[in-house]
Amino acid sequence: MQKITTIFIGLFLINVLPFLIDYELITHWKNVLVALGNIILWAYHPQVLGTAAKSETDKKTFMLIFVCSFVSLILMQLQWAYFSSDQLGNTYWNGLGVTMIFGGVFFRNYAIYCLGKQFTSKVQIVDNHQLITIGPYRFLRHPSYTGAYLAMLGIGILLQTWLMLCLLATAVFYAYYKRIEAEEATLSAFFGEKYEIYQSQSKRMFPAIW
Repeated sequence: MQKITTIFIGLFLINVLPFLIDYELITHWKNVLVALGNIILWAYHPQVLGTAAKSETDKKTFMLIFVCSFVSLILMQLQWAYFSSDQLGNTYWNGLGVTMIFGGVFFRNYAIYCLGKQFTSKVQIVDNHQLITIGPYRFLRHPSYTGAYLAMLGIGILLQTWLMLCLLATAVFYAYYKRIEAEEATLSAFFGEKYEIYQSQSKRMFPAIW
């Protein structure tokens, strides 16, 4: 029930609220695809409300990611709806955007699948916590963030809202940066040298870069 509520709230904030002045855009194919991507992403996400986590480990990074993501996505929708001279956009960018949205969502969900019950909304150590190094975790320590980030960038490219895309890219990356700091500090304290070795053999979010 909670997951359905979360999806409904997300769809209303991102795919309905920005278009109350021009409600016909709610059924525009671009908005429908963005909504579909959001549904698939959140349908596979663990529960949010009521997740137990100590504030000293999460450091409010879940809320930081939530606010930066939602505000940026809403602003992109507003720019596309009311400040874009061509809402249909360039075919090439449309194709790239759709590919990034659903490719990112799939990659994120695959990362969540590999992590299993250890994937939580907030930074915490769960019972029988183990270091996962299979699937995308062989190369990236935070592939679920990579997938989500790729999908959000894809929305901006699909809508071709370049100004708000730059805002999203900066704000959301900062949020993930702070989240990774908190998460890796917690994992390093728990796994010790084992995690340090894993860090030396992998990247955070972007292969061969960071």
